[in-house]
Amino acid sequence: MHIIIPCFLDLTELPPAINVIDLLLQDGHTVSVISLFKNEASNNIFGNKVKYYSIIEKRPRKIKKFENNYHYLVIKKKYDEFLIQKKAKKIFNIIDSIIDDDSTLWIMHEYTASTMGRKLINNGYKYIFSVFELDNNVENALFLKEVSQKALSVVVPEYNRAHILKAWWRLEKLPFILPNKPSYHPRIKNMDVTDENTNKIIKSLNGKKIILYLGIFMEERRLDTIIEAVKRMGDDYVLVFMGHKSPYLNQLLRIYKNEFVYLDYTAPPNHLQVASHAHIGILTYVAVSKSINPLFCAPNKLYEYAGFGIPMLCNDIPGLKYQVEYSNIGTCSDIE
Repeated sequence: MHIIIPCFLDLTELPPAINVIDLLLQDGHTVSVISLFKNEASNNIFGNKVKYYSIIEKRPRKIKKFENNYHYLVIKKKYDEFLIQKKAKKIFNIIDSIIDDDSTLWIMHEYTASTMGRKLINNGYKYIFSVFELDNNVENALFLKEVSQKALSVVVPEYNRAHILKAWWRLEKLPFILPNKPSYHPRIKNMDVTDENTNKIIKSLNGKKIILYLGIFMEERRLDTIIEAVKRMGDDYVLVFMGHKSPYLNQLLRIYKNEFVYLDYTAPPNHLQVASHAHIGILTYVAVSKSINPLFCAPNKLYEYAGFGIPMLCNDIPGLKYQVEYSNIGTCSDIE
């Protein structure tokens, strides 16, 4: 079967999409990926095993001297969204040029479906719909509800989310549960790190026990409490953060200067090389708004840490307690 995957997030930023593609290829399917922007890093993950198409050749550029100006960033974001909405409709020209009777679309992420718009359901395509978040934008999105009701299947990464979405969107069938579990995992501790700078930093830690946070930097992760705790643990331990920079991370770097080591972002699957050196893995998801998304989290980190036999320190929420503590692979605490 030919599976056509529209995905408007970079594959390097959505590891579960990489897993799906890998499993489809293993099962002998032909896979085409349609992205919003051309991204060589994403396109190199599977090489010529996958056919890649992109709608927009280059990302909108930022003016460097204004990149820390709040008002500029707000206006720039709105303009970029307008540009994307306008150009994203070209996706249907690509789909119609490659689709045949043996093809099925797999819409990867609710952002992709929203950006594609009503033509997705009006054109009579057969499609599967993967929903990754459970936030307020998903709960109240009437269009996404309609997309899900007309899908061949809805796919979510976690058991509770499946039941919640079934209730929110009045689905006839419970969505399929495809955990955010890597299709590839080396399961070898203390791997060689191919990135020269990252490797140099890890070696400079001189064998200290690494407490690792790997992922997105946002307020709901409450990493300030982890920093404060590790400060009390003595010189045998070092706290290491890895992921894309963000305003929240910049705030932590400013307030807690020299209290943790920041390794920057390493694209999957090479991020596992770094994770293999961890002594303890951190997973925290705190509800800081009305969204229940953090409470029923579905982190791929859980499987990444577990694959190396790394115990996990988590906060006490349903999405972690019923996997981590019941499997005896870590502990869930009140991180406040």
